[in-house]
Amino acid sequence: MVKMDLKYIKSLSIKKYDSLIPNEKYAIIKSFSDASGKTFEEGTVFTYLTYTFLPYDDGLQWWITTDNIDVKDIALCLKEEKHLYISDNTEIYFKKIKG
Repeated sequence: MVKMDLKYIKSLSIKKYDSLIPNEKYAIIKSFSDASGKTFEEGTVFTYLTYTFLPYDDGLQWWITTDNIDVKDIALCLKEEKHLYISDNTEIYFKKIKG
């Protein structure tokens, strides 16, 4: 798991990704595993921060926080069909939470 400093992530260009809007809270509504093997369970709530690309790996990283202190990544390899499907269909995996 990659951990980044929240202050550093917020200094990056803050970007929307598909239905994911920076600084909005989301719940995972369909469990999945990322390219690092981390499992993201249904019901987990997080705040989406931004994303970065790793072009040499066709990699996509969504930067999130679950506690407004630690920043974590969801790493997707866009060469893998299952990860490409997640990145293209965020509304199937995440639901925006009000408040």
